Amino acid sequence: MRTFLRKGLVLPLLLATAGCGGASHVQVSPLDALRARAADGDPLALRDLGLAELFADGGEAMRAAGPLAKAAEFLPEDPWVAFGRATEFELHGDRHRAIDSYGRVLHLFRKGPADPERRALAEAALYGLAEYVESDPDAVRRALSPLSPGDEAIGLRLRRNL
Repeated sequence: MRTFLRKGLVLPLLLATAGCGGASHVQVSPLDALRARAADGDPLALRDLGLAELFADGGEAMRAAGPLAKAAEFLPEDPWVAFGRATEFELHGDRHRAIDSYGRVLHLFRKGPADPERRALAEAALYGLAEYVESDPDAVRRALSPLSPGDEAIGLRLRRNL
């Protein structure tokens, strides 16, 4: 699952947001550029930094919690923040908060436009929830409640995974 997320979802976002700072003789890694942008407290930069710490080469997953928590204060309706938090909770063994956050991704998916990027993120959340079906089926059922197998907005591939 992590390889799919890294290559298919998160890295394109990071590359798009890191950008280039213009001509420079000093090579700055995209992750260092995100860290510098996030230092000013910009919510989008904090979100991108948290995701980069989790998924980018050179990222330090243990450093993701702070930026993602701050981003969540300013961007409570951002499914990327919810997904990053779910992943971070999962890495720390906090099953209940991970399940709740994956459910939040699905809830936000239903509230927003059903574009391909959001569909892919919802599908990744389903894969995350699949880890907990045996250990906590009731919590997973609650997390899945925003979706239904007949819902056209979620797309055929996602419907098959429900």
